[in-house]
Amino acid sequence: MKKQLFLLLALFLSFPAFSQSEIANDKAIQSLQITPSKQLLPIGETATFRLDVEQEEELRFQWFKNEKLIEDATTATLDYPNVQLKDNEAQFQVLVSRGAEIIHRADASLFVTSNTRPYPSFLLPSTDLTFAAGDTIIFEGRASDIEDGLLKNKAFAWTIVLQDGEHIEPVAKPLKQTNRGYFVVPARSNISDNAWYRIYLEVTDSEGLSGSIFRDIFPQKAAFKVQTSPSGLSLNVDEKRFETPYTVKGVKGMERRITAPKLQKKGEKQYIFTSWSDGFDRNTIYLSTEDNLMPVTANYTEVIAGNGVGLLGRYYTTEIDYQSNQPSWTKFEPNVNFDGKRDAIKKEVMIAEWTGELQAYVSDQHRFRVASDGAVRLYVDDKLLIDEWTNSAVNASIVLTEGKSYPFYLVCRAATSAQLFWSTPDLEETLIPQTQLQPAYDEGKNLSIQHLASESEKRYVLRFSKFNEGTEAFSVRLLDTQGQTFFQEKFNLTKGTKSVAISMRYLRPSVYFLEIRGTDSKEVKKLVKKK
Repeated sequence: MKKQLFLLLALFLSFPAFSQSEIANDKAIQSLQITPSKQLLPIGETATFRLDVEQEEELRFQWFKNEKLIEDATTATLDYPNVQLKDNEAQFQVLVSRGAEIIHRADASLFVTSNTRPYPSFLLPSTDLTFAAGDTIIFEGRASDIEDGLLKNKAFAWTIVLQDGEHIEPVAKPLKQTNRGYFVVPARSNISDNAWYRIYLEVTDSEGLSGSIFRDIFPQKAAFKVQTSPSGLSLNVDEKRFETPYTVKGVKGMERRITAPKLQKKGEKQYIFTSWSDGFDRNTIYLSTEDNLMPVTANYTEVIAGNGVGLLGRYYTTEIDYQSNQPSWTKFEPNVNFDGKRDAIKKEVMIAEWTGELQAYVSDQHRFRVASDGAVRLYVDDKLLIDEWTNSAVNASIVLTEGKSYPFYLVCRAATSAQLFWSTPDLEETLIPQTQLQPAYDEGKNLSIQHLASESEKRYVLRFSKFNEGTEAFSVRLLDTQGQTFFQEKFNLTKGTKSVAISMRYLRPSVYFLEIRGTDSKEVKKLVKKK
């Protein structure tokens, strides 16, 4: 044993003579310093030095005091107890080795004084103080020192943190050179009812010795209940989703953010948010955590699917046929779920297009995604959302209104497969279902107009289906035999469909004329309302 200690001491004494090239090239180790590198302590306390190094088990450590080996000091941390005045200005060193090779040395200094530490104490807050949302917490302290007497404001330093288990969050910047201060508990926050405030007070005397204490302030707790109708749907409380009924616990008076997802699914049914129990129709509300709060209910109604039957699919075997609007075959599709091998009749499909209208479940931002190995273009509401002919990883979004129908057109080139998905912030991504799709009307022309009369609803519906490129302006007008106009709508249409609904419920029985004008076309149709 003595021989090993002698060898270590010899290594230490020779260490300063090592050049950097002779020390192992480990920059992470060579940058380490002892913490603290300088330490001032009163008589009788323990000096603690640490070398903050990772993977400590791979390394060996040996500590020295004034170049004398300290037996059994072979870890990254050195505790040197019961310091005395004779230890004043002592120098400590640590050697770090890997195997038989010394790779680093670090130094630290110890100063010992006969002075004593100052003694801080709290005047405020009291030990039994608790907090609620919006409270103002006042803190005040005093401190005395045997040598300096009552310490002045410049000796004080305050730190306030919010502690929740192991998570610690500073409340504000450290406050210095004052013996008192305050902070305000926020009224709107997601502070847990298990969190508490910790106020640290540190005072430092004229020689540099410090003394510190802390005081904890715990929350007043309260709770309220949230639920849905029908029961068992989910609500978001401060951005976290919970299945209802759910009891919201928290700091008393704290404002909590409760959000009802606009659209959610339970089993095979989908539900749309309508209002809260007090009639408020926005899906986000703020509630204070109070025990006497009545249960809060988010009301939902079941989403009624549309009466759609799908889309018109048109398939081309050559680019020329596509440019001349001559599909090789057409068929009605329940949705866009194309498989070239499955859906091709005789020849390989070069271009496939789907035309019609889509109807939204809910008023919200809708995100569209085309999953295809070919080039794609997507129009919704006459807006080109996707135009990617070289990259099939595409997506786009647009705001749609619940129950409203929108022109729709999708074309894929050189694709062996294609699927069209949609989603909203509250609706998971799915293939657009058949119930929300209406097909275009195809007469084999560039422009087809379908006339749909509903005698029971007293309305007349025009569905424009346009298959050629470019944008065309249209005007629809309903007038009587005297030329008086009762309905007029103007719009532009790109490739896709457009429905125009004309209500005749409040028109007197008579003969009317429906005038349809395009850029290069005009059509007039006589309508008779009998009663």
